[in-house]
Amino acid sequence: MKSIVRKLISALFSTLILGFVYFLIAAGLGGLNSAIYTLIVLMYASVGNLVYGIPVSYLSDILTKKLNRYRFIAAAFIHIFFGFITIFFLSELTVWAVGSALLFFLMDEIQKIMREKFDKKIVLLNGLTLLGFACLSVYGSMSFATEFEEKTNEYYIIPAGYTGQIQVLYNIKYAPQPEKIGNYNVIEINEKGYGITRLSQGEGIIENKYFYEDKEGNKEKIDEKCIYLGGSGTTSGDGYEYSYSDFMVTNSGCGEDFMLWGDDSLPQGLTIEDILLEEGLAEIVDDMIEPKRNIPQ
Repeated sequence: MKSIVRKLISALFSTLILGFVYFLIAAGLGGLNSAIYTLIVLMYASVGNLVYGIPVSYLSDILTKKLNRYRFIAAAFIHIFFGFITIFFLSELTVWAVGSALLFFLMDEIQKIMREKFDKKIVLLNGLTLLGFACLSVYGSMSFATEFEEKTNEYYIIPAGYTGQIQVLYNIKYAPQPEKIGNYNVIEINEKGYGITRLSQGEGIIENKYFYEDKEGNKEKIDEKCIYLGGSGTTSGDGYEYSYSDFMVTNSGCGEDFMLWGDDSLPQGLTIEDILLEEGLAEIVDDMIEPKRNIPQ
């Protein structure tokens, strides 16, 4: 009975501390909905600690029961290990799972220490060991998450000298099969500042490449500081659904400011409705541009 109470207390405090840390980070980054997202984090953390954390902690107790001198280190490793392997289904959220596992373990150990006599030197040594484990685990989970996370890998070919907004329309089934350059899917942008592709919109880490191409086919790589990534969205209705994204490119005034904020003085591209009209995917009805429905593609 005492052990389950101890585990529940550990789950409670590790959940609250994790939520508090998340709130501080989110608020510090200027998150407008920090409180709401913190509640979501608290909910998921509490479920994770109850369903996953407590059983892992009991398993750790069983496996380290006969150990003496190295029990703390072994138990710490078990908790961190089971937090780390969540990378296979939590991806970039693994760092929070590792943090939760560490907090759970610490709360559990603190309660044990409060009931027993302890050697300050051993506590210090264990603390330093745990700190080392924590640093390696957080670094490892972040590195592995980056490797496992999806990447966009789009290769844009833009008419030489073009500056301004560019729109990309996805899920156009009649668009040509995209050429591939290595692991990158080629998306060609026309003189009107837009491109279409049959591909779905990419998700994950943005690792796109951008090139100017002249009429002779010569390519020039565009510096990332000359690209401003805009927004994305979806337009859908009865019989149609298209996703889109936009970005800006410039060949002057490149820099950190342009990457972050873009430049409203640059030419704006066609609207999504205009592109649909250009591609025969929309029609004018009562002086309004409306996407066509059930287009055979």
